[in-house]
Amino acid sequence: MSEDMMRTFCGNLGLDASVIKDGLNLYREMKASHSQQDLSSSMEYVICLHLAAQKNGHNLDLTKAMKVSGSKSKPKYQNAYRNAQKLLKIKSTLNLKEICLKVGMNDPGIIEETRQAFNLYKNSISKKYGEENINQLDFTKPVYLCAAVHAIGKFRKLKIDADILSSLAMEAKKDISKYSDEMLTLITEASKAKKNGGREALKSLQEEDVPSMENEDDNRKRKCEEENDLDEAESYKIWKN
Repeated sequence: MSEDMMRTFCGNLGLDASVIKDGLNLYREMKASHSQQDLSSSMEYVICLHLAAQKNGHNLDLTKAMKVSGSKSKPKYQNAYRNAQKLLKIKSTLNLKEICLKVGMNDPGIIEETRQAFNLYKNSISKKYGEENINQLDFTKPVYLCAAVHAIGKFRKLKIDADILSSLAMEAKKDISKYSDEMLTLITEASKAKKNGGREALKSLQEEDVPSMENEDDNRKRKCEEENDLDEAESYKIWKN
């Protein structure tokens, strides 16, 4: 019975039938846990299929999942989904590179810029709110990673499928846009302020924010040379008088 229901919901969601087996295993595990989540059977089936789809690299539109599950709101569905993740001990394995590849951003240089944009945002939030408050935020959440991808897509005028990002982040597109707009502002300001010889500063930003040992050695050497020049000048003055 449960397998037939799983197959029916899989078809309603437009998912590949290959996820049914994993979805069914998750469903049985959820039922065996005797969880008190008070979810409808349709919600349980859809969430297990959603988790199975993510595991197998398939995207599922959040709006469609919500409607098929019978959930009255996205926040309610998102909360049930995350609780199921915790219950089944499923951790998100998404990383920045994987998200970039899923939306067609295959260029290594663009992926690196996305990573730097993400770090730029973290540094900005840290400076604004302080280290203690920043530690309360979980920047490993997919929403921040997806926002960085979205921001670089806008910055580079690349066509990015926001529906895929929404599915990966398990967040509404407007929530991703909120963070990506903040990141885009930082990226644009950094690029304008730090352009040097035609090279965009986003790529050199990290080098300036985190000086290398080689730069420190050069600065130290230059300082010593300046001090030596000053000593020679002072000595000449004393000798002349």
